[in-house]
Amino acid sequence: MRWIQTLSWPGLEAYNSAARQTLTNPDTQLTEGFVKAHDRLKFYWILGAGHSVGGLSELSHAILRRCIVKDNKAK
Repeated sequence: MRWIQTLSWPGLEAYNSAARQTLTNPDTQLTEGFVKAHDRLKFYWILGAGHSVGGLSELSHAILRRCIVKDNKAK
């Protein structure tokens, strides 16, 4: 995302070179989205959500919540 490039922080170069990680539905093995992260900046791409994550299926919600909560508890 372009706006991230306007941030002034020492981790920007490392964030730019970080790989996107796939968020996969364990039941269907379908890709639900991606996350790219460095330090405390995490950017989530949610596939099929349009402008609202609220439009996701309950299973997609559960996968996204699990990823975010797991990340936050690990810190």
